[in-house]
Amino acid sequence: MKTFKQITHFILQFILWLISWCLTPIIEFATLVVVIFKYKFGAVNYFDGKGLEADYRSARDNRSLWNFLLVGKNGEKFTRKMNNTISQMIGRNSYIRGGLTWFGWFMYYFLYIIDVSAWLDWELLFSRGVLKLKKGHCRESLN
Repeated sequence: MKTFKQITHFILQFILWLISWCLTPIIEFATLVVVIFKYKFGAVNYFDGKGLEADYRSARDNRSLWNFLLVGKNGEKFTRKMNNTISQMIGRNSYIRGGLTWFGWFMYYFLYIIDVSAWLDWELLFSRGVLKLKKGHCRESLN
């Protein structure tokens, strides 16, 4: 009987999760429309932080996937109670020997390449013509 209750609970929670993911785009679009009409594009920073919130939520809620794909045998695992982004965990594990899987290193270098502001010091380049490389996206996110 206990197993039946656990399975039922799991199925109901999964259905609620699916419903919430189906409603999220509709709610976000409605919010966008309201912001556009209410503020006439004056609130350009209204959605700042949405991506960061999604990153924190994904690191916490999808921890099993990230532990499987990104974290090596000696790496620090994603947990439910953590308050880190995916990039922060990749950056932290990049300092540990065996902390990242091959896919973790792929993501590390992919994020390194696409986030130019985290590895290239533009100010030094344009003011003095000096090319100085910084830590990169994942390691910079630790600061």
